[in-house]
Amino acid sequence: MWRWYNGTLVSISETDRGRDLLLQDLDTPEGASEEELRSRQTVFHITEETQLYLGEEALVPGAKLNIYHRGALTRSIPPQGSALEVTLMLSE
Repeated sequence: MWRWYNGTLVSISETDRGRDLLLQDLDTPEGASEEELRSRQTVFHITEETQLYLGEEALVPGAKLNIYHRGALTRSIPPQGSALEVTLMLSE
């Protein structure tokens, strides 16, 4: 079952298969402890098959992103999954 994930981009890492985006869940409470911050992060793998509906210049820490993914995440910390689509969240 495919799902959406909404988060704030924390960092980007280059890998041998593409890039990894580390995102912080938008529901993370203000003033959260380091442990809670880490528990609310997810890594999404970006490959050649991932559709990017934004310019490369928009992939900067602090960007609010919608990630459409396969729904399956690893049980690692942080969880990891494969992104199918990446878009910028629309501001209100």
